[in-house]
Amino acid sequence: EGASSVTLVLWGSTGCPAKLEAFDKNDKLVDEIAMASVPGRKAPADPVPQFEMTVKGPEIAYIRLSGPRTGEFLAADELRFMPGKK
Repeated sequence: EGASSVTLVLWGSTGCPAKLEAFDKNDKLVDEIAMASVPGRKAPADPVPQFEMTVKGPEIAYIRLSGPRTGEFLAADELRFMPGKK
């Protein structure tokens, strides 16, 4: 039945863009969210900030995370989802 929402808890290179897309079982894009720049540290001693991205839609079959340019990275620390309707 897929998922009705998917949330990723992420962290990444300062200034790196991030994009999360959700697709149904027919490879149709059902939702997307993008950030021009992930959050960065306020001071060098601060921990790397985490942030969340959530996509919603009927029967999400899979997601795609993109954005980093050469030399940048995004890391998923946690994935949460809500099951779709049965």
